[in-house]
Amino acid sequence: MVTLADFDHEAILREWDYQEEQVKADFLEILYDYYQPADHTYTGLWLRFTEDCANIFRGLAVKDPTAIVNFLHGKR
Repeated sequence: MVTLADFDHEAILREWDYQEEQVKADFLEILYDYYQPADHTYTGLWLRFTEDCANIFRGLAVKDPTAIVNFLHGKR
């Protein structure tokens, strides 16, 4: 178990990638605008998005079994 004494706030801030975190925050804002959650929170938006993506890819795989492999390898 990590205690507050073990938590190095300064190290976290030194290594914090502000640009990467802003990209994540911007993407969550896009998801929030798209899904318009009834509870007005961001909780569960990433999970909902990943489930939607999985369903889309499952549908693609039914139509073209190589579609997912091609996508993962950067082929169109």
